[in-house]
Amino acid sequence: MESKAFAKINLHLEVLNKRQDGYHEILSLMAEIGVFDLLKLAEIRPHSGIVIGITPAGGTLPGVIEGIPVEDNLIARATRAYCREVKQTGVFEYAIEKNIPAGSGMGGGSADAAAALRLLNSHYKRLTLGELKRLAGDIGADVPFCLTGGAALCRGIGEKVEPLEGRPQWTVLVADMGIHVDTGAAYAMLGRGFNSIRSEAELTDRQERLRAVMRSGRLDELRGIVANDFETVVFEKHPVLRQARDRLLQCGSPCAFMTGSGSAIVGLFGSQEDARHAEKKMNGIARALINTRLVPGNDSTQL
Repeated sequence: MESKAFAKINLHLEVLNKRQDGYHEILSLMAEIGVFDLLKLAEIRPHSGIVIGITPAGGTLPGVIEGIPVEDNLIARATRAYCREVKQTGVFEYAIEKNIPAGSGMGGGSADAAAALRLLNSHYKRLTLGELKRLAGDIGADVPFCLTGGAALCRGIGEKVEPLEGRPQWTVLVADMGIHVDTGAAYAMLGRGFNSIRSEAELTDRQERLRAVMRSGRLDELRGIVANDFETVVFEKHPVLRQARDRLLQCGSPCAFMTGSGSAIVGLFGSQEDARHAEKKMNGIARALINTRLVPGNDSTQL
């Protein structure tokens, strides 16, 4: 069995406030893009405990898997969480083709965890969709979106996912900057208090505008709505990320931004031709450039 684990981008990301449990409330517009890891559940064997193996099986970035201890990999965390939930034991052997850069804000670990949950539930068929989504939220803030797929507005710490119908035909140019940004440190640098920086009325208006622009697909409108709160603090620490964002804008992207807490920088374009033109001018500023699209509805991992 195998499952595609699509990367995500945050087209919009507001960090509203810190909660008493240490997590942060957010409002985000997330979307899958056509970059994915391929996770294979190669073998399940009987065992009295829960034993997990994860083997790199190619892709453009196999070293990402080699550099993470198995017990720290979100695939292993998802497997343990699922097995404990359904009281299942065994040896679970995974193989993964790794293509999503680590520490980039593209949700690679979360996408892999969601893929593991899909594979396990496809095999055992023990959890309802609602139960699977609840379990995803316990594993990581981005896992519920990665489990749902497509494009969605996300609230809470990310576990409240509202799928959106619109999937504009934008070309997505991702500059993989090769800089690992610590997400926890980025949240700390924001210094949010316990009170939200936005009123509920403001958030309701923002969400409606984001829904509308995903339906219309107008990039000029999107640029006037979206923002990423992490850019201020992360750009200050890593000025080259601001330079990459500004270069994309100079190269004709109507809307360019950092995704997540970084470090990948994304430029959206109305045509493949425009994106290719910008790609030529971006050579040398990023570790790698990825030219792709939002994932069409019929290809996404939506459950």
